[in-house]
Amino acid sequence: MLRFNVKSGSLPEIHTDIVCDYLAWMKHAAHTFLFINHEGEPNAADGALQNNVSDLVRESDGYFLLSRPLYWLRKGYVIEFYRIA
Repeated sequence: MLRFNVKSGSLPEIHTDIVCDYLAWMKHAAHTFLFINHEGEPNAADGALQNNVSDLVRESDGYFLLSRPLYWLRKGYVIEFYRIA
């Protein structure tokens, strides 16, 4: 089994199905997941809402939220740190 940590910050902009595939892959490839991004679902350039990654992670089994502080560098952003079972 691979042993490394995965960091990502572009998941809100990726198609939902691809984000779900990525989350499924991480269950086999990583032990932790650090996500820093906005809490809201702002409009993308084409007017569509972006993914709420927190919701997608909650819907995916095997992720346990360890911490969720505000990200002090950008208003409206949070840091979510998960352990992957």
